[in-house]
Amino acid sequence: MRVAIHQPNFFPWLGFFEKALTSDLFILLDDVQYEKSGKGNWFNRVYVSANGEKKWMSLPVNRKFAGFRNMNEIELAANMNHASDVLNRLGAFYRTSSYKTEVLDYIEGFFKLNHGLLWEMNYAYILDVLKRCGVPEERILLSSSYNSKEVATARLIDLVLRVGGGEYYSGGGAGGYMQAEEFESSGLSLSVQDFKHPEYEQKSSQEFISGLSSLDLFFNLGLDEGIKFMQEKLV
Repeated sequence: MRVAIHQPNFFPWLGFFEKALTSDLFILLDDVQYEKSGKGNWFNRVYVSANGEKKWMSLPVNRKFAGFRNMNEIELAANMNHASDVLNRLGAFYRTSSYKTEVLDYIEGFFKLNHGLLWEMNYAYILDVLKRCGVPEERILLSSSYNSKEVATARLIDLVLRVGGGEYYSGGGAGGYMQAEEFESSGLSLSVQDFKHPEYEQKSSQEFISGLSSLDLFFNLGLDEGIKFMQEKLV
């Protein structure tokens, strides 16, 4: 059984969803430490197209805490209208999209759930997209359910073994800490993602821009056709 593990990213790109759609189980790593230094990471920011230009879109989070916190403890920054900010920016970036109203209404629905914690909104979006793609909810798991005390590669191995997996499907950017020998010595095989980004028409760009949020797909194709594209091209 193939298992993939990934942090619960903010409006993730298509490579994220390819991992989930081509695995038997997909574990969201929600109880790992949030890196509060720098401008942020994929947990609270993502690339979008700003009228044909690749640009970061971030969601401010509260970093005023001592020590460290796990991702499932990170709060949205207080005293800000996050929904209005994100919707206004995306509305401006995709102002010529034929599906702008449809997609903005879809996004607004996640903010209306009134999540105080960012991971909850990220999880709700990821789960909804995967369910629309036909993935049963029971195939989407949370690492916090298993209370693993291991770190780095040992943690991934522990999680795969706990759910009964035989293969770990790693992202292409896993880097040096991912050692095949460690998986093999635990009785697991390791496969590494080699994602070739499928292209679709991006109406605001003459050349295809890869690595953008999955929202870009929906703004260009609409929700229904975007989901069909994911089902056909990512599996």
